[in-house]
Amino acid sequence: MSSNSVDQENIITIAIELSRSIWLIAARLPDVEKPHFHKIDAGDTAALLSHLSSLQCRVLDRSGTTPTLSCCFEAGRDGFWLHRFLFAHGIDN
Repeated sequence: MSSNSVDQENIITIAIELSRSIWLIAARLPDVEKPHFHKIDAGDTAALLSHLSSLQCRVLDRSGTTPTLSCCFEAGRDGFWLHRFLFAHGIDN
């Protein structure tokens, strides 16, 4: 592994399904086979950041290292501003 490559073992992969009323967050934590699902109200960025932080804390408690978050979602109605919001909070999309 090169010195500038990402540690694939320490990434939480996030997929967000965006709808007008509910966002469904699917997360794949390192060394966990079953994905974790969570629903929040659409546009509730505080709840989104809180949930992502709780996932990071869960992995940190288990592994001793803070995982990177990598997120994907559709570029529709909410996708563009959400990308800018998450990027501003240090989350790759």
